[in-house]
Amino acid sequence: MLRTDGAPAHSPEAAANAHHPGVENRCWRGAIAAAGAVATTGLARQFATRPDAAVTETILHDLAAFDRALATHPRALLFKHSPTCPISADARDAYDAFRADLPDAPTLFVDVVADRPVARGIAERCGVRHESPQAILFELGKPVWHASHDAITVGALHAAFAPRC
Repeated sequence: MLRTDGAPAHSPEAAANAHHPGVENRCWRGAIAAAGAVATTGLARQFATRPDAAVTETILHDLAAFDRALATHPRALLFKHSPTCPISADARDAYDAFRADLPDAPTLFVDVVADRPVARGIAERCGVRHESPQAILFELGKPVWHASHDAITVGALHAAFAPRC
């Protein structure tokens, strides 16, 4: 049986649609359903994961956390986000879809409004000019790829994170 939006009536996505009718993006609804969480509203569009789910996103509030994350993960994808920018909101959707597709991929997140010194400090340390939104892939603590604004797509994030020969 299909719902009017095309999702099977018994699917997790159908459950997410029912519980979050204002959420129009299928990837976002799927991420909500996969996380088994209640979505919050507003510009931040954050959601909490299940207690038993692996936590692979590190939210950075200081540069020491950035250093620890890079020391812990040989590969990590950093996403810098402005909760007040519509372009950043689109990039955030791509980042969230990437995380839903690869839930074990280590990711780092910086809110450039709330944690501006961290966002600027990362730029100084890694030598990649600060932009927002911005995605940077780190390997062994060094930036190996970066994109900003409309170049941040699900496909671009997957291509950057794909294993290399």
